[in-house]
Amino acid sequence: MPVAKTSVLSNINPAASWVPVLRNRVSVRLPGFRNDGEFAMIEIEAIPGAGFPRHMHQREDEIFIVLQGTATFDLGRDSFDAGPGSVTVLPRLVPHAWWNYSCDPLRMSVIIRPAGLETLFTDHRMPGIGLDDLKTLLRVDHGIIMLSV
Repeated sequence: MPVAKTSVLSNINPAASWVPVLRNRVSVRLPGFRNDGEFAMIEIEAIPGAGFPRHMHQREDEIFIVLQGTATFDLGRDSFDAGPGSVTVLPRLVPHAWWNYSCDPLRMSVIIRPAGLETLFTDHRMPGIGLDDLKTLLRVDHGIIMLSV
């Protein structure tokens, strides 16, 4: 097994802009070009009742770290809640969704491996995009299949 390159990445873009996606806000904290595409990190804020419907990644795994609030994850056939400090791995090719069913805001950091998906949130087409166009963009540009909406 090859040994991963070690590096310290400082200044992970705390002032990055926020992009609306469905009823959530997403900010790219660490773009993949900063580490040769190994991974990227985004931050998500979700108001009560918001989330992301069932979908499946073909290219990347996601690692969610709950910073504030409680996330409800649907992973395969399982559903579970994750509170602050929880780490949830959502592997590629496994259908999943997440929601904020609580009455409080939800904030999560998400590590995307390998990088690439984070470019969705800096795409000039994102602000104001409709649901049908978002589904097409996810499928065509990022290999993500929406399974429910």
